Amino acid sequence: MSTMRWSDIRDKHIEAIGRANVERGTSRLISQVRAHRLADMRKRRGLTQREVAQAMG
Repeated sequence: MSTMRWSDIRDKHIEAIGRANVERGTSRLISQVRAHRLADMRKRRGLTQREVAQAMG
């Protein structure tokens, strides 16, 4: 079995899906990661969502 580098086949796959779809998926994934990081920080500090919302006004 031969191996392929992602960089060699990336453009072909992106074009098959569509660049706009890839960009939307990327944005959605980044948003999900940020949400999880924020939730983790909030939980480590022992705060509820309500407490954070109140602090933010």
